[in-house]
Amino acid sequence: MNAALDRERLAKLLGMLGSTFDGEVVTAARQAEALRRKFGLTWGEILAPNIPVIAPVARRRPIRRPASIEDRIEICIENIDLLTPWEKGFLRSIAKKPGYSLSEKQLRVLARMTRAIIEERAA
Repeated sequence: MNAALDRERLAKLLGMLGSTFDGEVVTAARQAEALRRKFGLTWGEILAPNIPVIAPVARRRPIRRPASIEDRIEICIENIDLLTPWEKGFLRSIAKKPGYSLSEKQLRVLARMTRAIIEERAA
């Protein structure tokens, strides 16, 4: 983390969550989440910066290196909380393909997604 979290900006974004306009609420929530992610903080660390955050023990299976397209899709499904909305839509679209007959570009995107998940879970 190179710079301090802009708490004033975060406070303004969180204030917008009370808007009567759904679009503003969604936009503010996404911007607040992007700000949190940018600084690599949890919401607990942001809300109570001086109190250590004790992460719950993960109940996930250890992530193994994928040996097939099916393995990659399964890893993505099991870790869907780490995917962006676009990646979730991509995953839904390729999971419907019979026999997972994917294009080279789709295979590269799927490989990138699984690599990112494996790296994130290993951290």
